Amino acid sequence: PFLTTFHGIYGDESLFKRLYNKVMVKGELVIAVSQFVQQHMIEHYKVDPARIRLIPRGVDFSLFDEKLVGPQRVAQLIKEWRLPEESAPIILCPGRISRIKGQHLLIEALSHIKHLNFMCVIAGNAAGHENYCEEIEELTRSYGLESKVRFAGNTSFMTEAYTLAQIVVVPSIKPESFGRVAIEAQAMGKLVVATDHGGARETIIPNETGYLVPNDQPKVMAEAIQYALGLDAETTKAMGEFAKQYVREHYTSQQMQDKTIAVYNELLNKQHQIQPQFQAA
Repeated sequence: PFLTTFHGIYGDESLFKRLYNKVMVKGELVIAVSQFVQQHMIEHYKVDPARIRLIPRGVDFSLFDEKLVGPQRVAQLIKEWRLPEESAPIILCPGRISRIKGQHLLIEALSHIKHLNFMCVIAGNAAGHENYCEEIEELTRSYGLESKVRFAGNTSFMTEAYTLAQIVVVPSIKPESFGRVAIEAQAMGKLVVATDHGGARETIIPNETGYLVPNDQPKVMAEAIQYALGLDAETTKAMGEFAKQYVREHYTSQQMQDKTIAVYNELLNKQHQIQPQFQAA
């Protein structure tokens, strides 16, 4: 049996890309990584909903757990990111440097609240998008945010990176098919501010585990960031604890693995049932 997984929809706007991607819906059963992807398959590829199995991506809690945070790794990140010695809330934006990830939208949002005390760390690889990286660095300078924004590059210490953050921002300008950052951050008890589309609508509970803002409205994003930074410690902790519980209930890698194996078994059992049965004479 042939099984496929529809992971992403970037590029589906073009006819060529849509034809190219069509193989992803040719499976006898098709795994969709989010409700957003599932609906996209139904609307744009006319996939029978009965053939779709919804299996969201998951967080590996053997990696993303506060108990696993290494103090030495935290200290190393503080040094690498050149974080100030004086206390300043950390806004973390992890992800590859790419226009669709919307780092420019975040910079514009921060320009509206640059009077506040914060440090924003944009962590990600710019390979293949060097021109865009230069563009957002210039945008940072034009807004006078050089002292408040760090372009950190990649890090393998994501557990510690989330620990350092007070809030995590996902400013994608195109809908994420799922978006692991949102569930990883919540698994670490962090509030998430994200653009209101794609997988973020499924993984973030507005006003309970984070905040969703309209796409391409940096001023509204700024207001959400300011509001999140201004929450009292008790509220922030309560929302973070609820976020961790929510992710553990709905988005673990173990759940993802178990559901995927179940789909394989479903197909194999179905194939076995339709095999002709022969008896010896």
